[in-house]
Amino acid sequence: MRKIIAVLLLLTLACFGPAGCAGQNDGADGRQLGAAPGAPANTADTAGKKDGGLTLAEIRKAAKEAGYNVSDGHNLVFMKEVKDGFSVRIVADGQDVIYSVIECKTEDAAVKNAKDIDDAGYNIAIRSGKILTCYGVDKKDGTVKDILASIVAGRPTAVK
Repeated sequence: MRKIIAVLLLLTLACFGPAGCAGQNDGADGRQLGAAPGAPANTADTAGKKDGGLTLAEIRKAAKEAGYNVSDGHNLVFMKEVKDGFSVRIVADGQDVIYSVIECKTEDAAVKNAKDIDDAGYNIAIRSGKILTCYGVDKKDGTVKDILASIVAGRPTAVK
């Protein structure tokens, strides 16, 4: 039953996600604002790579090492200029949900996709460089937000 509910929730997020809350995490200059603890303030603060951030493969590996159930594919297929992604199962705030983490082709595409998610009103985007995820507005200040922010930053909170 939990799997059916999780699948239905993911389908709902995939269908209504582009409709979110304008730019809560991205300022006019594209910098990430108001990030959860552990998330970088902007991409210059991440791993110091040429593009300023960790690769999706490094983030995926870190999430697995922290004890999260990580799988191939993602549900944010409606986003534009997506390079790749993975799904991560998070059990927190009384829910058991699979969230998508994607890498956009450019940082500008990630900023645009984050804005689209926020403008839709159903989800809140978390972005670091080209990496992007989102969570439901009903969990605005919950543990899921902190966990997803830590994963996107490449320093996932360990599973408890």
